[in-house]
Amino acid sequence: MVSISYSHRPNGDWVFDDEVAKCFDHMLKTSVPMYDEMIRSIFSIISQNNFSCKPDNGSMLDLGCGTATTLKELACLSTGHSVVGIDSSESMVKIARENTEHLSNASIYCQSVTDPFPDKRLYGTVLSVLTLMFIPPLDRLKVLKMCHDRLDDNGIMFVVEKCETNFDEDIIVPIYHLWKMSQGYSKKSIENKSSSLKGVLVPFSAWENEVMFKQAKFKSEIFFAHHMFRGWILKKG
Repeated sequence: MVSISYSHRPNGDWVFDDEVAKCFDHMLKTSVPMYDEMIRSIFSIISQNNFSCKPDNGSMLDLGCGTATTLKELACLSTGHSVVGIDSSESMVKIARENTEHLSNASIYCQSVTDPFPDKRLYGTVLSVLTLMFIPPLDRLKVLKMCHDRLDDNGIMFVVEKCETNFDEDIIVPIYHLWKMSQGYSKKSIENKSSSLKGVLVPFSAWENEVMFKQAKFKSEIFFAHHMFRGWILKKG
């Protein structure tokens, strides 16, 4: 049974603190249906695309890198290129740096993804996996435009989001919660987490995300869809 206390959080608001960081990887796999399959799809696409970028622009940027589990695999996948991770949580960054300290091509920065990126390079790949939904809505377009400016002309960006449903929530949400219960969560823990995430995780609908991509001058295509989650590949339009 997955159990996380919420009593230590002021006003019940969700925070990426030490307690969450310690179980974050497990939480992803038990909160996002087909999470591993989605990550494998990203790796497969990256391995095919990254070689089409200019030699100096094959570096990768992971926005909201968490504990750097995915970033670490990317660094091993592309040893000839730099991999940069950004996360605003000190607890996450501490573990991320421990996980990547043996990798000479990996760098982790503790900062908001809305702040200017650490360097001036162009990237062949940018990842935003379950990150935009935690950024204040008015800042999301700004972040996407920053990514567009720093992406190689042949580069790709991955955006994965939990989306607000336009369908009957009385049908869709219980289906998702039943799946989470099958992963070991209790009904009470699901309710507590949902309550603590209100106002912290603010999902857009799939359509709203796609409109925002166009505003940032990206063209997009869905590569992942399951339950309330969608994943897009973005390229410069």
